[in-house]
Amino acid sequence: MTGGYTDDLSQAKRSVIATAAPKVELGWSNTLTYGKHWTLDLAFRAWIGNHVYNATKMVFDFNGNLPDLNAVPEALDWAAEGRTASPFIADIYVEDASFLKLDYISLSYDFNVSKISWLKKLALYASANNIFTITGYSGVDPETTVNGLSFGIDQFNVYPKTRAYTAGVKVTF
Repeated sequence: MTGGYTDDLSQAKRSVIATAAPKVELGWSNTLTYGKHWTLDLAFRAWIGNHVYNATKMVFDFNGNLPDLNAVPEALDWAAEGRTASPFIADIYVEDASFLKLDYISLSYDFNVSKISWLKKLALYASANNIFTITGYSGVDPETTVNGLSFGIDQFNVYPKTRAYTAGVKVTF
């Protein structure tokens, strides 16, 4: 059978088509200073060539969920083609999950405290984690586990990574 779908799993074609392990992992972090007072810290990360099985899309790709439950727009296409069975594991749910992430950014300002004898350092800072992700992956997060039993599977029962903001004062006496 080529293309389409089958309700008989024993008739389905089986082959290794991809891996969740990236071909290349990259990381870049830098501290940039401007003048004597401003400091900018950045940390980027990238995985290139990894693939993820989008199990979330598979679950919501069933046109039998409509109209009572959520479904992806492709479920309407499947209904038009006559599919009535729930979706099975298939290579159409494997996606390129290469990504570039800005994991961390921090901006700080160091005040000149040379005229205050009891104070060695005073700085204000603001930072954030998990700033953005650039990817063509359609699921929640292209970065999945690459070990254990759910190797490269984007499950529909996980929460997206949170973004955190922090602001503070550093004081050294």
